[in-house]
Amino acid sequence: MTENPSESLSTVSAFAAYELLFAAGLVLFTPYALARMLRTPAYRAGIGQRLSLSGGTQETLPHPIWIQAVSLGEVKSVTPLVRRINDHDSCRVFLTATTETGFRVARETLSTRNTIAYFPLDLSPIVKRALARVRPRVIVLFETEIWPNFIRSATSFGIPVLIVNGRISERSFRYYRFVPRIFKRAFSSISFAGMQSAADAERAIVLGSRTDAVAVCGNMKFDATPAPPSSEEIEKLRRELALEKDVSLIVAGSTHEGEEKAVLNVYAGILSKLPRTRLLIAPRHPERFDNVDALIREAGFKVRRRNRPAGAEASPGAVILLDTVGELARVYAMASVAFVGGSLVNVGGHNIIEPASMGRPVLFGPYMHHFEDVKDAFLAADAATLINDEGELLAAVSRLLRNPFDAEKSGEAAARVVAANRGATNRYYEALKEYLR
Repeated sequence: MTENPSESLSTVSAFAAYELLFAAGLVLFTPYALARMLRTPAYRAGIGQRLSLSGGTQETLPHPIWIQAVSLGEVKSVTPLVRRINDHDSCRVFLTATTETGFRVARETLSTRNTIAYFPLDLSPIVKRALARVRPRVIVLFETEIWPNFIRSATSFGIPVLIVNGRISERSFRYYRFVPRIFKRAFSSISFAGMQSAADAERAIVLGSRTDAVAVCGNMKFDATPAPPSSEEIEKLRRELALEKDVSLIVAGSTHEGEEKAVLNVYAGILSKLPRTRLLIAPRHPERFDNVDALIREAGFKVRRRNRPAGAEASPGAVILLDTVGELARVYAMASVAFVGGSLVNVGGHNIIEPASMGRPVLFGPYMHHFEDVKDAFLAADAATLINDEGELLAAVSRLLRNPFDAEKSGEAAARVVAANRGATNRYYEALKEYLR
């Protein structure tokens, strides 16, 4: 196996510079990684796989489909496709994730018939070793997982590389064009690029993908929503959370640093006028659970943590902290109103489809660049509310809690948008089938 002999000297030089910068970044990251390894056994276990020193051997799973899904949201979204492959084909999936949360959820839900591992670092010796060990028949990159060395090495091995649920935000587009030699090489190597929208498809072509290799197939996140829990399941969850039957519940899901304070300020304003209201906060990252607990107490509220006995801090107005992973969808089903975080601060937003699929009124902030098309679909159908700051969040939550009919209409409209956009998983599976034979 050799690198592509047709590559120009400037392209080879660009990749050499990329390797050098990537390696330099790893050196700077090393002290943090060592500290994490000391604190977190699971993180230590993943280091060997990230360096392609352990896990995912050919003997474990011969010639699988390698699917890379970066984190929790992507793992959940790709799960229907993985199960479709498992149910209809003889091949198995080698699923990699980048984050600890994504890895853990994938292992809990998909490891019975598939192999789960961490994605290798994008340095040539590491990815080549990983590819030689796993020997996949095809590689499927989910959404935005454009790793130049990985793609370059895979194509030099003769392994087809596909993109499913492809998404290229305006910000990513500008970045990719800033280093054109590397990313043109990557995009031109893609055998099939299934994109979420026409805008994504156009950007992929501009970046170097062949026109005949690009198709608009929709967004698989609309297919990945769980079935709404039964009334019995909801009542059980309410009891476990010590939620009275006649209280309204504000759910702030997937929150980031800077958003919890705003949500707590809104809750304080709501509680003074609507005392039969409760707040549940679900931080995006588990490592922030304790920090958010402290923030809630600093704001003057008691905390009721999901992982601790409900009676410990049961008091009117106590804030519920969802310190578990994988329960947020069920919690959204109980919400009177749902705010989806990562959007009041410049993160790019998170999955608003999940609460919408439960028929809940959905609020989000101005920073939704990772979900532009999804956001636009909901706003065009008057099925969600965009708020720009804490004051607008307070006004929107107050309006929806005071007007249950408006809240119900908004939730119903949101559920209709989800239903109208389902079916992408089938389209991606059909495109993938020729590589499964």
